[in-house]
Amino acid sequence: MRRVVTVIEAGPVGVHRAGAESGPVPDELAQTALECIDDQFAIVDDHFVTVEDLWTRVLGTGHARDAVVVHPTWWTPNRVTRLRDIATTCGIGRVVSRADALGADATGASWTVIEISTDLVSVTHNGGVPQSWTRGGHTEEAVVDAVCTAVGDTRDVVLDVPDDVPGGRELARALTRRVRCRHASPVDVLQRAVTDTPAREPERRPRKVTVGVAAVAIMGMCTTLAAHERPTDTVTTGLVEGRVAVQIPRGWRVERVTDDAGSPRLQVFSPSGTDPVIHITQSPVGAGDVADTLRYALEQAPAGVFVDFDPDDRIADRPAITYREVRAHREVRWAVVVDGPVRIAIGCQGREFHAACSAAVASAHAAS
Repeated sequence: MRRVVTVIEAGPVGVHRAGAESGPVPDELAQTALECIDDQFAIVDDHFVTVEDLWTRVLGTGHARDAVVVHPTWWTPNRVTRLRDIATTCGIGRVVSRADALGADATGASWTVIEISTDLVSVTHNGGVPQSWTRGGHTEEAVVDAVCTAVGDTRDVVLDVPDDVPGGRELARALTRRVRCRHASPVDVLQRAVTDTPAREPERRPRKVTVGVAAVAIMGMCTTLAAHERPTDTVTTGLVEGRVAVQIPRGWRVERVTDDAGSPRLQVFSPSGTDPVIHITQSPVGAGDVADTLRYALEQAPAGVFVDFDPDDRIADRPAITYREVRAHREVRWAVVVDGPVRIAIGCQGREFHAACSAAVASAHAAS
């Protein structure tokens, strides 16, 4: 006797239920939950609520024992961990990526899943680390070329296009003209796989990423998709954290810093220990001129901490606000750029602005 499973799709655009409980979660609630998943608090009906409480409302189901939560494969590990913890609180025992769900239905030993999202297209081979490319600022042909190169000669290719992804169907048609693939939905695969014995969760291969780092590898062969020409030929990895995506050298270690002098940030370290440290911070763009707002904030620090402020500089052929942060044990050269609603600061700790830092500035952009 088969039982009906409730599949909850969390992202990339909305939150939807299918199965024993069907239908979309109210748009405003779902959008707020997705937009604030990396935050501590959200505003719902003009009231502050914790993001955990908000997601508990979103995931809550009367059929938790038979429920599965599915999330985009390119989500950051800390984001997935938070989702998994909240799902456990709701009594939901299974949380899987879209690629893992679709890979469980593969016809052979080798498979590839292409996921189309609003801002990204990702390619995952055999449950490994996904490669991702941004859609914004690039032609459809360039995106398709990069995806085709990544797919290579894989025979079992699955195309995952959620119905609510803007422009998703058009991009899917362009891909199917170049890639031999089949369309599939994680919802259909999971519901088809469920019997009286819960389907085994696909075996997870270790992902070589530090907590807080998005596992989206962008290979050097796809440099034609960069928003600017890269100052280095180093193979890079796309780091997605919160509302920001940026390219960093592959193999560099990433840590989150919240308890020392300066703003909370990510620090990116070279394995050799000889190259500079890259610092990454983000904040919303508020009212008023960005340069004036930043200058005022820096002036509140003790004299001599922030120097050489230049509101009209250029880094990696991109307009940037630059300054130096001078502290007892480090000196960081900062470049601040704006992309839509997000202010992104890239710091380079070292004696000069290293090529890896310039590449990070060139690639930094807002991401959903």
